[in-house]
Amino acid sequence: MGSSPARTHSPVEPHPAASLCEAERAGWHLGTPHCVPAPASAPGGPGGRHPAHPLDESTWAHGQRPWPDGGVVRGRSDRGRRIAVLCSGQGTNLQAIINAIRRGVLQAHLAIVIADRKEAGALPRARRAGIETAFVNPQAFPHRAAFERCLIALLDARQVRVVCLAGFMRILSPGFVRRFPRRILNIHPALLPAFPGAHAIRQALRWGAKVTGVTVHLVDDQVDHGPIVLQEAVVIGPRETEASLLHRLHRVEHRLYPQAIQLVLDGRIRVRGRRAERR
Repeated sequence: MGSSPARTHSPVEPHPAASLCEAERAGWHLGTPHCVPAPASAPGGPGGRHPAHPLDESTWAHGQRPWPDGGVVRGRSDRGRRIAVLCSGQGTNLQAIINAIRRGVLQAHLAIVIADRKEAGALPRARRAGIETAFVNPQAFPHRAAFERCLIALLDARQVRVVCLAGFMRILSPGFVRRFPRRILNIHPALLPAFPGAHAIRQALRWGAKVTGVTVHLVDDQVDHGPIVLQEAVVIGPRETEASLLHRLHRVEHRLYPQAIQLVLDGRIRVRGRRAERR
């Protein structure tokens, strides 16, 4: 879960598409089981490694592919159906997406999972499923624009059509959002526009709300603000705790998110002002 990309405190120009980010140009390649030695011109010399490199090879491994074709599309080409998941945490919604693809409920190709935290539990989840992963360290870049250029390069190189935020706890710039217009999805543990932000469950309980729920929405340049694709209500019990409510909301999230992704991939969402309508 988490907040969607939002307005910025300082303007950021739209990022031009790039074929490779700085790390890949330096000779560090993703999707290989082991670290690929850098060329002689790279920091650290032949076979060397820059200690503050933006991409960490410990998360690059493909792992074992449980399906001959990557297991991501059943009975159709993956053209136009490539998705990426951006995570910061344990990746329970990522696991729900993986499971939906395995069952054939979600017809998509999960091209890459990107995390901004090395310890994110989403990374080993993806590796176990044979999905390409990358840890992109925000601290290794001089500013957010450079960090986002690297994200865009990774996504563009894999021809990603839909970007799915699953607990990605960073605010993305308007320039990033414009790079993927109406093609970024976020999931939020409340019935937006109620209780936006990072502590929606706690706020719902403190306010004494009787009903909360789950929202999947398209991302725009404000926090938890874009057109709503799907929503489902969850009744708050009289003795509800944050932990119990989180568990119940997760069950809804794990069912709703793959449905919303499929709708967007199938071109069945038409946006009219604030409304996202099914075709």
